[in-house]
Amino acid sequence: MFHRAFYRSFTFTVALIMGSAPEALPQPPRGAVHVHTLLAPAAQPMSDLDHYVGNKLGGTWLYGVETGVMVTPTLSLGLSWERNASSSYQEFFTGDIFLGTVGFANHSLETSITDVTANATLWVPRGRGFFVGAEAGAGIGQLTEALSYSDRSAQQFRYHGDWDRTGLVGGAYAGFRHAASSGLLVLVKAGYKFRDMGRMDGQRVITASTFASDPPGVDPGPIKDSSGQELRSNFSCLYFGLGLGFFLGRRR
Repeated sequence: MFHRAFYRSFTFTVALIMGSAPEALPQPPRGAVHVHTLLAPAAQPMSDLDHYVGNKLGGTWLYGVETGVMVTPTLSLGLSWERNASSSYQEFFTGDIFLGTVGFANHSLETSITDVTANATLWVPRGRGFFVGAEAGAGIGQLTEALSYSDRSAQQFRYHGDWDRTGLVGGAYAGFRHAASSGLLVLVKAGYKFRDMGRMDGQRVITASTFASDPPGVDPGPIKDSSGQELRSNFSCLYFGLGLGFFLGRRR
């Protein structure tokens, strides 16, 4: 429902702008500098992490900004900054109410990745704005987790953890860009970004515990589930979204 409303709004915006700007360029001329934003719903697997929290991290919003220059009429080079984040928060009861061992716990997990990439875009000759391209660069993935548990028998367990990793990222994309003679840009862009951060570095700090098996202290290494299994973090995603911007350069 949410994504459907986004696409309807996007379609209306493109139609409105294209309808109000009949004088359009196939693409900005050689030497023109462009700047545009991107907002796109995205689907990411998150690998082990999504199963860890009950499949609550897959849907996210990708947003960012790109700047570049038309090197030739069919090639542009650019730099982009993009980010997306997702989170999970759960509250639940544990134990047996008849035995008086009911406990209450809350658990949160926040994930994010920020990447900076260089890209090369090929513009279809006489294609009036259709393009394909590829990008490569570096991304920084981050995780933050917290858990708090207590029960009626005064048992308690609390921890927080932080993990991060920098890794190579890459992707491919395609789309359509409308360049109005006024300098306004509107684009539709779809693509795939590879951003598998694997097992991220960090630590979990147990700040309070009445359980002998998990005493207070520091647990270094990747994030783990309740059985001690190390979890992978895959931020790769498919996306489809809208961009708005402008170009600076000679008008044709």
